[in-house]
Amino acid sequence: MCISALHPRATPWAIGVCAVGTAETETQRDGLVSSVDLLRMLVDIGHNGRNDWMKGDLAQMYSERLDVLPLLKSAAAPGRDYLLLASDEVVPGYMNYNHVPIHLLAIQTQAGKLGTYSHWIPLTDTIRKLSTEVELYDYSNLGGRLEIDNIAGRTFTTLGVQTLFDYLVPNVLRAPLPGSLAEVSKQALKHYTLYEALGLVAPPPQGGKSEPPTHPFGGSF
Repeated sequence: MCISALHPRATPWAIGVCAVGTAETETQRDGLVSSVDLLRMLVDIGHNGRNDWMKGDLAQMYSERLDVLPLLKSAAAPGRDYLLLASDEVVPGYMNYNHVPIHLLAIQTQAGKLGTYSHWIPLTDTIRKLSTEVELYDYSNLGGRLEIDNIAGRTFTTLGVQTLFDYLVPNVLRAPLPGSLAEVSKQALKHYTLYEALGLVAPPPQGGKSEPPTHPFGGSF
């Protein structure tokens, strides 16, 4: 298992922010902010701090993004309750010789982090739950904060995994896109799962060089 894949450098950014033009420029913020919040922040800034651009389809897509601007103004402003991470690796089958799960999901809060590694049912995005490997870190102690003390085997994790898989994935991570984007999303998933399936059966290259399989639709994801 590639443990480092779920460590802080790969999680959605806990972004460091500073307050410009306030009396709190030297106060460190510890609120959680995700990289997915950055686009809303930039557009809000472009609208002089307002979010009146968020209407219709845009509201459906971006209303759940954190309003970061209050964090820039006050260290007391709250951040997110949690961060979500998803990373779907594309690894040729001949390179993944021990069949390590390549679909990563994680949730991070101020209290800790729960991470999972799973396989999908071929040609779908359905998680094979019995394949799942779990990491759990308790941030109340040093080993947990350094993410070197995995307590998944020593404490109850089933409820956390169920919440991640059965609620956060379908309702947050894979929330339906509006309008014409819904069909585009379906096609993108179809292309990705086919690409992944082709990669699993791709033969090793000749000459000893290990290269990923050619994308069947051109370009890259």
